[in-house]
Amino acid sequence: MITPKPDYESGCISNVIAATSLALAKNRGGYDWPTSDNLEETIAGSNSTYSFDCSSWLPRSTVESNQVVVLVVDGLGALQLDQHLGHLPNISKLRGGVIDSVAPTTTATALTSIATGKAPINHGIIGYRINLSDNHIMNTLTWRCDGLDGAWGPEPSSIALSRSFFDLEVAVISKIVFKDTYFSRAYLGERNFRFFRTISSMVGEIKTSLAAGSPLVYSYYEGVDNVAHEFGLGDHYFMELEFLDFYVGEILKVLPKGASLLVTADHGQVEILDKPIRMDDFILDRTTRMSGEGRFRWLHCDPSQVGAIYECADELYRDVGWVITKEEALEGGLFGQGAKKNRDVVASRLGDVAVIARSEVAFYDPLETGPMELICRHGSLTDAELKVPLIGYLAD
Repeated sequence: MITPKPDYESGCISNVIAATSLALAKNRGGYDWPTSDNLEETIAGSNSTYSFDCSSWLPRSTVESNQVVVLVVDGLGALQLDQHLGHLPNISKLRGGVIDSVAPTTTATALTSIATGKAPINHGIIGYRINLSDNHIMNTLTWRCDGLDGAWGPEPSSIALSRSFFDLEVAVISKIVFKDTYFSRAYLGERNFRFFRTISSMVGEIKTSLAAGSPLVYSYYEGVDNVAHEFGLGDHYFMELEFLDFYVGEILKVLPKGASLLVTADHGQVEILDKPIRMDDFILDRTTRMSGEGRFRWLHCDPSQVGAIYECADELYRDVGWVITKEEALEGGLFGQGAKKNRDVVASRLGDVAVIARSEVAFYDPLETGPMELICRHGSLTDAELKVPLIGYLAD
């Protein structure tokens, strides 16, 4: 069954760093930053899917700036933001549009695509929970493995297939709780960080980095996603957006002339009010394990069972989801187009049949646990999850 597919060649989060870096190259004229020619060669040689034409989707504020702060707001979907924009005076000052996240629309995969400038097929962090070569399932955010008493997963450099930010000198502003975590090492690499404990300190670190002349500053805020998961899209969510708006206003105050703020997100949200769907016994009896997440569930099985599982899942769940095989996903470019060696690695980390939610449902896996029952979820390819803002503001 055909699913929506991210626009990896144009307006996609996997192209934001490439487009922003090239804009800086043109505006800085080689000062403390590579020239356009050198940077284009680096990007093209990295298997990036960037088409070098960003005129239709990169905000003009970024195109014209000589310093850029990229703020990634976890869980800030374009559809959800649009419903509240009239009550957010600072974010309303930002101009731009809507771009695509990646597949799956999950934090680990999307953040890695943003930081590396690559589609998931080329960076290898292919989901929330992925299959490793020893047939254990690893949670890519906690870096813990099922069936190994919660043991740590492998060295991050053996999982991540690419380096971040095209090896450019980028000021990375990170919350102290993420210091030295395996996932941070996997998607951001071994680089110099500026850490903060409170949101006000994040603003201070951004100001310090800009004052020191950093051409590109990267920062990440997780509050919107956390609130949506726990409380849904009601009053708590709206209050969190109001706080985000205040925080954006504080960043705008510290932008020097010629610098810009560029806000995007890793994915949007879908509110799920019913319990996750337990797969039919026919499927469970033929499935050895599951991976992925509730809205992008991978079923692993013996090769001889793929056809039977696919047919049963498609018959039972086609009204609420897309059912595809691993081969269909890879051949259809659902995770982007990449080198064969990368594709082979990614293929080993996926299940055999995927059930991808397209209505307000999730699919149950007893080994997928967390600190709370999730109200909002993401991972699938609906517009509510796939469409994210890319909006900016230039200080004059």
